[in-house]
Amino acid sequence: MVAHRPRAEVSLFSLARRAGDSVRRRPRRARLLLLVALLVALLPSSLLPAPARAAPGCQITRSGALGGNDLDAAIGYPGCPTITFASGVAEVTVPTYLTIARDVTIQGPGANNLTIRHTGPSAVNGNVFYIKAGTVTLRGLTVAGGRSTSSWGAGLSIAGAPNPVNVTLDGVTVTDNIATNAGGGGIYASNATLNLIDSTISANQSGGSGDVRYGGGGIYLEDVFGRVQATLTRTSIVANQAPSNRGGGILISVHPPGNTVILALNDSTLASNHADGGGGGGLFSDHGTVSLNNTIVSGNVAKQAGGLANSSGTITLNGSTIRDNTAVDYEGGGLLNEGIGATMTVLNSTISGNTAGQIGGGLHNFRGTVALTNSTISGNMAATDGGGLYAYQGVTTLRFVTVIGNVADAENNGTGTGGGIARTDIGSLTVLSSIIAGNRKGPNAPNDCSGTLTSVGRNLWGDQTACPNNAVGGDQNLFALNLALAAVLDPTLADNGGPTKTHNLVASGPAVNKGDNVTCATALPDGPGGRDQRNVPRTDGKCDVGAVEYTAAPPSPSPSASPSPTPSTGPAPSFADVPTGYWAHEQIISFARRGITTGCGDNDRGQRLYCPERGVTRAEMAAFLDRAKKQTELANPTPTFADVPPSYWAYGWIERFFTLGVTTGCGTDDGGNKVYCPDRGVTRAEMAVFIIRAYP
Repeated sequence: MVAHRPRAEVSLFSLARRAGDSVRRRPRRARLLLLVALLVALLPSSLLPAPARAAPGCQITRSGALGGNDLDAAIGYPGCPTITFASGVAEVTVPTYLTIARDVTIQGPGANNLTIRHTGPSAVNGNVFYIKAGTVTLRGLTVAGGRSTSSWGAGLSIAGAPNPVNVTLDGVTVTDNIATNAGGGGIYASNATLNLIDSTISANQSGGSGDVRYGGGGIYLEDVFGRVQATLTRTSIVANQAPSNRGGGILISVHPPGNTVILALNDSTLASNHADGGGGGGLFSDHGTVSLNNTIVSGNVAKQAGGLANSSGTITLNGSTIRDNTAVDYEGGGLLNEGIGATMTVLNSTISGNTAGQIGGGLHNFRGTVALTNSTISGNMAATDGGGLYAYQGVTTLRFVTVIGNVADAENNGTGTGGGIARTDIGSLTVLSSIIAGNRKGPNAPNDCSGTLTSVGRNLWGDQTACPNNAVGGDQNLFALNLALAAVLDPTLADNGGPTKTHNLVASGPAVNKGDNVTCATALPDGPGGRDQRNVPRTDGKCDVGAVEYTAAPPSPSPSASPSPTPSTGPAPSFADVPTGYWAHEQIISFARRGITTGCGDNDRGQRLYCPERGVTRAEMAAFLDRAKKQTELANPTPTFADVPPSYWAYGWIERFFTLGVTTGCGTDDGGNKVYCPDRGVTRAEMAVFIIRAYP
């Protein structure tokens, strides 16, 4: 029986025989070519080179998962230094993270117009981006939907390996990303330089308990892989959560001996973030180096340190506002500085309206060093001690500071004291050229000081019974002067110029020209450098006591006037400083749609601003209510109020306000003429009266 060969073997056997037969009859070169052809035919297909593939496009033209595939391919192709998106591509989706390991720019059409979204299940690879090398720029897009488990940075995981990576987010929104059993719901960065410009990090979450690295609902920066330097400019960190951990908005961890983590926030906002099970609703820094310049920290909530927590690191605030933050259970409603070696410097800033469940409504210094200069502590509350400031051990210094309207024992159960300032145990607390007055224990009892304080002169005290009295050094007290607080300053925290709210002094009051002139001329941080909290020069050679020099109320920036409201039917208006995740976003946009507001001006990129954290002046209130009632400006030829001339931006609105019977002004001047006080802030009482009169 003849054994049969398989069909493939028969074909190759026959080919070999034919080739061999022909070798004897052809020239040598031809024989070699035939031999090569034979060998190629005998090779398995897996060893042959793949056919050439077309290079991926550098413009993404498809949406959804196909667009995600195209984006992944373009990121991996070195021939695409810049990746763009075709008109009409609004969302691309990815089932697992996109890895970037080279220099590349991903250019979107705007954060409102393009979203790169993770659509896979929560998993170790559930991040949207993993950036490990190169200089990378993301611009004009939204990163959303990351669902990572035990993998840091659900939105963007940035970790230079092995060399540092340089990442810039410009006009980017990072939102709705969740890291489970990991830190950095929105962004994680290590061994990196990170720059955020005109960006928004909102509604992200990190989760898990039992590991302090599970915090940083918005951003987590740590040096475990190498040094981190992060700069946030005109960026909003809003409505992020670390429910059972630290750093609702931002968490910084430096691991001893550590490389270092440096963070700068410039003209930025940390608002409405939560760390309900830990500390630092807005930010928690563990051994980091942090600076805030012209930055607002507001409405954040944590178990302790509602606004910012500095643990054994360095933090500097300049021209910033810490307001309306809450430490639900423990200390430091606004700020907490804790640990030997912890250093906090507060310059030209305002700490107001914060609440602590125990001590230090505005600020608690626990064994660290705190220096406040040219700053205001106003309207804070503590359930027990230190409504404005509480110092336990450590070194605390106040120079040219105003501390008024703070409350200890806020629950009125007799468990606290030191409405303005409280100090216990060893350490020191010294005060120079400052106003400590009008603070309370409980609802009514005057109570400015508790514990041992040292006056180095030129201070103005209210409740003298527990406060020091350095008469030789030029101290004064309201009890001895038989004066009320209103004879010293305006008790209403208001926009008196500069980036922060302040209490303006009363002309010819006891604080005017009574400050320490030598220290007044000393440069920051050891003195105010000849300027006040608003950067107004103290130029008359006789400095005033407290955070500000007396000045006539400066005009507020003039918002552009608008005719009677015409609800918009076009695209929804937008403001660069009111991101989608901001707690009042929907109402503010509706406010603008109805023509009641046109905003407060533009930033240096020409983007419209609303200034959501700034107070409302009496002039703005008149314009808002007039427009809400569908009124127009009244061109009255004779001014009703002496301080509102026809050239004033809101003249017509205020005249209309008066004719509607909503206002009668704020009093009279020295000549008996009606005045309106247009640039003064609206109090809650005035607001109630205005609204009831406008809508009887």
